[in-house]
Amino acid sequence: MDSPSKVTLDYLKSKGITNIYKTNMPDLDVCTCLYDSGGYGNDGDVSKPTIMVRHRNTDYETGYSLMQNIKSYLDNVATGSNIFSYQVVGDINYLGKDEVGRYDYTLNFIAYKDGI
Repeated sequence: MDSPSKVTLDYLKSKGITNIYKTNMPDLDVCTCLYDSGGYGNDGDVSKPTIMVRHRNTDYETGYSLMQNIKSYLDNVATGSNIFSYQVVGDINYLGKDEVGRYDYTLNFIAYKDGI
């Protein structure tokens, strides 16, 4: 069974998100990376892992817009995989600029999935 970040990466790629990776963010000016970030345990046969989406961009508005798109793609939608729904936790977090002046954002989701 694939990790929640892998399932989510494949789903976002199918929606046209490019320069997207999992577990290790490359040193690119514009890219998105997904991380498995723990979870909320199990509720019967439903597992509730969490996923953090991190995005870096050279333009603030363009980066924020991409994060809004990711939020709309994932919040309360089914992927057709063993993850049957996502729920956004909080909102887009602007983390500031990195050491070379690129804008960083994060967004967190609960992924509801079948199986334990």
